[in-house]
Amino acid sequence: MNPAIQFSHNQASQQAIATHLRQCDTAFVPTLSSRLNIDDYASKITKLAQRFEASTSASHELAGLVAMYCNDGSNDSQHGRAFITNVSVMPTWQQQGIALALLKQALQFAQARGCLQVELEVNVNNPTAIALYEKIGFVQHAEANMNTADNIVMRHIFS
Repeated sequence: MNPAIQFSHNQASQQAIATHLRQCDTAFVPTLSSRLNIDDYASKITKLAQRFEASTSASHELAGLVAMYCNDGSNDSQHGRAFITNVSVMPTWQQQGIALALLKQALQFAQARGCLQVELEVNVNNPTAIALYEKIGFVQHAEANMNTADNIVMRHIFS
């Protein structure tokens, strides 16, 4: 891993997250800003999600972010299930293993919290992301798509 990157958990501010998401906007398929209000999303992630963060050592800029909701409480229908809502790496930091490292941290966290599976949704027109998720054990799930016909649900089940 690049020594210019430092990893943390739940440290970035809401403003840092919003700035990061704006810088990554065009890397999302489709763009993030075309689907939601970035400031509202950053607020929700900051308040409710477990955040796995990669920051640059020099400027402390948020280079990568994985945000995950863990349903490890007593809600029977969702018990033991986590959902990754965001995987993003700034374009200048892509292809350096940051997303993979952050996803591994998120999976370890979910498993340690007693989650039995982790799900995410990805656009079918994003083969790079699909390949990354498959590389770490996510498989396409036959369940009906959650939002649109262009998205697929992928699931990682802990054995």
